[in-house]
Amino acid sequence: MWLLEEPLPIFFLGILVEALLFGTLIHTGRRSVFVAMAAVLVLLLGLLAAEQFVVTDVESVEKTLSAITRDLRTNDVDLILSHVSSSASNIRGRAKTRLDQVSIRHAEIKGRPEIKVNTKNHVKTAVATLRGFFVAKLRRGIVQDNARGLRHFTIHLRKEHGQWKVFDYQESGSL
Repeated sequence: MWLLEEPLPIFFLGILVEALLFGTLIHTGRRSVFVAMAAVLVLLLGLLAAEQFVVTDVESVEKTLSAITRDLRTNDVDLILSHVSSSASNIRGRAKTRLDQVSIRHAEIKGRPEIKVNTKNHVKTAVATLRGFFVAKLRRGIVQDNARGLRHFTIHLRKEHGQWKVFDYQESGSL
């Protein structure tokens, strides 16, 4: 499945094989090498097309994390909570309390999240480890414009009704 999560390995492997075959074609001049080059090109294009159309669980979790980040910037509590499992009432309450205290101006994931998907149980789960950067304005207490922070998150997700939902998370870093 790793082959279908990133197009660059497919592309570079295909270019390498094509270059080796091209060198062989120049050296031998055999028509069969040209046919092999054409077959490798067709295979390369097929794998690149499959990579675009097949969405792996890791890619699906990445899309969910991106949607959460995008939705944080709207400051719409209900929209943000739509990404949280309905069974995770403690997380829902903690998130609502936190979101009532700040107005998010900017949120982004720094780097690429590390995602591990567990498919061994009857319920698919995933753990994503990432660094999140935010710019926020505190709504209560000391009014501070553009408070910035970098936090480390470990987010636990579960696939519910075809969608990845947050059911637990831990964070560390400055707020």
